[in-house]
Amino acid sequence: MLYFYVPNESKEEPEIVKAKFSYFDECLKIEDEIKRLIKLFIVKLNLDDIEDDLREEINCEMNKANLLLNGKLKMFNNLCLISLKEMDLIEDNKHVNISDLEGYYNLLEIELIKIRRSSELIINRNDMTKDDEEKENQVVVKKKRPAKVVNKIQASNISERNRRYIERMKKLKEKSHNTITLQAHS
Repeated sequence: MLYFYVPNESKEEPEIVKAKFSYFDECLKIEDEIKRLIKLFIVKLNLDDIEDDLREEINCEMNKANLLLNGKLKMFNNLCLISLKEMDLIEDNKHVNISDLEGYYNLLEIELIKIRRSSELIINRNDMTKDDEEKENQVVVKKKRPAKVVNKIQASNISERNRRYIERMKKLKEKSHNTITLQAHS
């Protein structure tokens, strides 16, 4: 009987391989989500009644999503494939471990959250009807109460300066009297 020695290249534990595969699966999910967002952006851009400002924002966010898809996400996909030994190493003796995948995934998640937030704002911003916009742009005018009639001192006997001084003192006295009565009720 002849025995052949076949080296086991993958001496990793099943949990580690499972974790690496889960990162690869997340990469595919993120890729699908970004492609869906880009399709939504394209649909919004094809609308006829879209404002120029909104069109520029959509183009900007679409470019950010494309950069994420073709840059960082592609690199993360390659790292996942390298860690699963489906692709050759980038450099000799530089293996990709779980902590590398986790760190890169966290960076991707930050970028994805930013794109999600901005896309929600853009999509919801254009979904408003014209009636909603008019209601939002309306200015609420509050009517002021008529001013109380104050007995003014005749300017004939007292100079203008003294008359103003006396009026200010009366107002201060009324304010201090009102605050005292409010404090007494509390």
